[in-house]
Amino acid sequence: MWLPDAVLACIKTLKQAGFQGYAVGGCVRDWLCGLKPKDYDVATSATPEQVTALFPRVVPTGLKYGTVTVLFGKEPVEVTTFRVEDGYSDGRRPDQVRLIDNLIEDLARRDLTINAMAFSPTTGLIDPFGGERDIRRGIIRAVGDPAVRFEEDRLRILRAFRFAATLGYRLDTDTLKAALQQAKGISSVSAERVTGELMRTLTGAFPSRLRPLVESGALLPWGIRPVSSLFALDFTSPQRAVRLAALCLLTGSDLEDLGLRLRLDRRTYKEASQLLFEQTKPIPTTESEVRRRLCEAGPDLLSRTLRLQGDLSSAAAPAAAFAAQMTGRILRRGDPYQLRMLAVTGEDLIQAGFAPGPAIKRTLMRLLDAVLKDPGSNQKQILLRLALIWENGKGPKDDRQAMQGERF
Repeated sequence: MWLPDAVLACIKTLKQAGFQGYAVGGCVRDWLCGLKPKDYDVATSATPEQVTALFPRVVPTGLKYGTVTVLFGKEPVEVTTFRVEDGYSDGRRPDQVRLIDNLIEDLARRDLTINAMAFSPTTGLIDPFGGERDIRRGIIRAVGDPAVRFEEDRLRILRAFRFAATLGYRLDTDTLKAALQQAKGISSVSAERVTGELMRTLTGAFPSRLRPLVESGALLPWGIRPVSSLFALDFTSPQRAVRLAALCLLTGSDLEDLGLRLRLDRRTYKEASQLLFEQTKPIPTTESEVRRRLCEAGPDLLSRTLRLQGDLSSAAAPAAAFAAQMTGRILRRGDPYQLRMLAVTGEDLIQAGFAPGPAIKRTLMRLLDAVLKDPGSNQKQILLRLALIWENGKGPKDDRQAMQGERF
């Protein structure tokens, strides 16, 4: 396993001082999964005081849990003393943490086998609970008795499903059974923690792995209604707002209710709300309809809307793809679909004799409506002529007839 220089130096220093030192947890899991680790944590037999004495720059980031951060230049390495945890009276945090000098006992307290492995250059992989085997089999399995693991910390239930969704694995039979039996306990976990895990699950490669938990009704306290299928979720774009909107559409959940319960951030809520609103509109079938939708939603929102409609419904996919192709052609041609793209401005209308005021905006909006139907008429003289016809109440009543008369 490749380790960064700072981690190697940390482990080497600990070993030279007579202590054990290992890279543990997520970095080992990611390495075995063929992924690039996001961060590296070191577990050691040394106490925080002993670690502090060994390194010149140490920050006491979590002494309650035996954790300090060692700084190597600008590279921080989180170093935690081997520990065991006793009592989880609130179903979330240990009542007591005891520092020990035994690696296997430290690994035994962890949630899943894929997270209970350690590595050092001298010993290689240490895997007492079969995490590597579970990775090869694509299995999410609790360390020891899954009922005990989940009773200690109910958030671990969501973590198990999150790893299933991000890695594409499945929960083994006993782990799934225990998770569903204790799933109602998730309601005691803080909204921030639940939201963090759910968002990471939804943006994983296989968010439909969440189905057993949704189907059980365990997430109803968080606004997610039970359904028996989330398969289409896997085919949607892995963005928070898109997946959230898709979840609402597939489960019939109310976004406002879900947003309040999960305390969603304003940006995600707004984007998901916009997507859900756009989903209520029919898929455009003509270029004129596409330009009007571009005017209402803008290119990015329309593109995401069409993709989501196609991803969630095989029946709608051909129409959505055709509309997306039309959208691309319109954008490449530069067809006007916004006021700022009109060939005339409010100043042009004033110079042509229009009185300043709200009527100018109404005239420009009417011109835009005409141009959305016939983008070739977006020429200054044509639009000014059409505006004067409206102002004077003379000439052809039909906008297209008026524009064509001016053009030809």
